[in-house]
Amino acid sequence: MKTLSTFKVLEISGTTITLAELFAGFTVLVIGLWLAKKGRTFIRNTIAPRFDIDHSTAYAISSMAYYLCTLFTILFAISIIGFDLSNLALVAGALSVGVGLGLQTIANNFVSGLLLLFDRSMKVGDYVELADGTRGLITKILVRSTIIMTNDGVEVIVPNSHFLSDKIINWTLSDEARRMHIPFGVAYGSDVQGSCVWQKTSQREFLP
Repeated sequence: MKTLSTFKVLEISGTTITLAELFAGFTVLVIGLWLAKKGRTFIRNTIAPRFDIDHSTAYAISSMAYYLCTLFTILFAISIIGFDLSNLALVAGALSVGVGLGLQTIANNFVSGLLLLFDRSMKVGDYVELADGTRGLITKILVRSTIIMTNDGVEVIVPNSHFLSDKIINWTLSDEARRMHIPFGVAYGSDVQGSCVWQKTSQREFLP
């Protein structure tokens, strides 16, 4: 009578995978990904405020920690299933085939996202202007893309590779204060001096 430890699910390159190993690997994967997500939130909400780490730096650190924990979790789950991690030729070959079949863009955006987190030329909270004239606040830097919130409250999804290949204006690279020119018209004879408004916050200035 076959048990979970002896019931063979499949065999790949001479490696026999049983139902028990598959279940154990899946369990480790789910728990590891959950812990990685919780760890990312803990760094942002607990560690960063305690050590007075600014939001953008905390975002970069927590994102890199999340990616590393996810990678280690996947490798550990694969080893529990029964694959020999010392032989990476099969994995490298599969990745090269995947990239050759159309994953170049995904790989490019992933690497670009990591470079953005390390380079710090653009970070979460920066106000940027894209080559097509789109302006907005960077709210998230994800694996494949970056989310920009425009002044109208519209979220624009931009592939990470665009930030490395296109010309980008960062209005808050070295100073959080920024100026926005908002043209408007008034009727002839109006009191221009009395209608001028100057409002300055830590992140924006409005000029007539």
